Amino acid sequence: MNKVGSTRERYRTGIFGFVVLTAVLFSRPAPEGIALGTMLVLLGLVIRTWSVGYEDRGNHLCTLGPYSMTRHPVVVGNIALTLGVAIATSTWYMALGVLLAGGWVYRQMVATREAELKERFGAAYDRWAEETPLLWPSVANLTLARGTFSWKRIFAREEWLVWVGMLGLIVVLWWIFFLQASGRWWF
Repeated sequence: MNKVGSTRERYRTGIFGFVVLTAVLFSRPAPEGIALGTMLVLLGLVIRTWSVGYEDRGNHLCTLGPYSMTRHPVVVGNIALTLGVAIATSTWYMALGVLLAGGWVYRQMVATREAELKERFGAAYDRWAEETPLLWPSVANLTLARGTFSWKRIFAREEWLVWVGMLGLIVVLWWIFFLQASGRWWF
């Protein structure tokens, strides 16, 4: 990976977090937008959690559960989260900023992960990549196996922090809505 790519990889979470925080603080949330955004955020959280529960960063290529439908189910969950936050802000220019930043971040994540998997698993990865879509899930490909999902992985990866952060963001948007409705919000 080149220096620019590694810099993007290193700082992507902080940059995206700053964009989301700015979008939330300068948003004009409306109840309809927050409600729809919350549904997408919850969908994204469920997809992420399901994916992390299957993801084994050991010595084999994970191709079961959500990984049988898409090569990057965590990114699919992140995209749902991003769309949810963008819609919940109820401000088109803030939503656009969140979507552009998210697109940049997720493109880097996918490119990095694809290169890592190809290098690590070679021909096995190539076969899996031929059968499994990059992002858009194929439910027809779903393969479940007993004993492969693990709650331990979810807690080890601290996935609960993502739940707390995202649901906290929704609470903040409701709080901003009520402050704006009462004339007490400064933006």
